[in-house]
Amino acid sequence: MISLFAFIITLGILVDDAVIIGEEIFENLQQGHSRIDAAIMGAKRMAVPVLFAVVTNVIAFIPLMFVPGRTGRFFAAIPLVVITVFIISLFESLFILPAHLAHGPPVVDQAQGICRKRTSASGTKLSALSDGKSLGHAAKDALEILIRV
Repeated sequence: MISLFAFIITLGILVDDAVIIGEEIFENLQQGHSRIDAAIMGAKRMAVPVLFAVVTNVIAFIPLMFVPGRTGRFFAAIPLVVITVFIISLFESLFILPAHLAHGPPVVDQAQGICRKRTSASGTKLSALSDGKSLGHAAKDALEILIRV
């Protein structure tokens, strides 16, 4: 029950990390960058602020690990769950989310009604599962994002 409470505490903060990075990637898409370049630039630009937000929260929960006595044993699960969830969320928001956002439908410029094709920096069309490409191509592109970040 305590670990569930700890998980609920972290939910709001977890969503914020993903929103910050997702919004930056969307901003890059609106500026005309390809999906893969927008994902890489967005993850790079927001990595430090999101990292410091997570580290600050982790540091805030560390003292709960050292509460003595029965109360300390009772609350010991809270910092363990919170810190674990924060670290997993940090990895997800910096690597997995940008890889997913790099492979989506074409971006529609709502102001002009123009649909831009997804292209990489070299001008070749990116592969994605929605295009009927293989899982291997999508994994290869996700690996490219991880390497370039």
